[in-house]
Amino acid sequence: MTTILVVHSARRGVGRSQIAANLAALLAAMGSRVGLVDGQSEQSGGPGLEDFNPAEVRQRWWRYLGGGLALPDLAWEVRPRLWLLPAVLWHAWLAPPRSPMGEPGAFQQCLGELVAALALDWLIVESGSGLGEEALLALAAAEALVVVVRPDAQEVQATAVLLALAEQLGVGWRWLVVNQAPAGRSRALRQAFARAYRMPVATVLPLVPELAAWHGDGFFALAQPTHPWSMGLRELLATVQRAGGWRGLAERGGGHDP
Repeated sequence: MTTILVVHSARRGVGRSQIAANLAALLAAMGSRVGLVDGQSEQSGGPGLEDFNPAEVRQRWWRYLGGGLALPDLAWEVRPRLWLLPAVLWHAWLAPPRSPMGEPGAFQQCLGELVAALALDWLIVESGSGLGEEALLALAAAEALVVVVRPDAQEVQATAVLLALAEQLGVGWRWLVVNQAPAGRSRALRQAFARAYRMPVATVLPLVPELAAWHGDGFFALAQPTHPWSMGLRELLATVQRAGGWRGLAERGGGHDP
């Protein structure tokens, strides 16, 4: 079985891309086969993905539209056992040979096709922020959800709405990650957010100014394994693994709130 883990946030600029990419890299480094649907990869390649070639992906996309490639051919192996699934995936489910008004499960079928072709253990989906079409598609397909939030009062209500919607959609496993925490406030923020949302906080990641501009030496969590941010991400990974194991949360027969 494959775990479909969605990394989402109510607002932009919370560090969602870094968390999704580094989480995928950690899993691949530990031996899992991982697909990463990167919401920004159509242009930048995302953090840690220096070998990604947007021009080549655009060429593959046009060949896919023309029927010359299958959907899994859009995947880009950026390092051993880690495939980047570019942002065009959000459009592929609407493109030929699929009907623009295709069946309700068309996006899930796209994901299933990729999972089967690449024999993935994990599929990590970084969806667009908020509650747009991409977010709803991702949440509907998710078995597990990581919601990233900053210590910002403006995000509290929007994140509460997002978590409530995930519960209504039947996402059984949900974790909260507080990112960009000021120095010395990790414990207080963990307690405050746990009270505000009435759920445990999986990890609190510190504010790391250089992380936003990190483009060298691959993935930050692999290049700087003892950095507090990297150690916090490993705490999140350990929580996810304890909940569902290596081969998929669905093997456990449904989910529950952490």
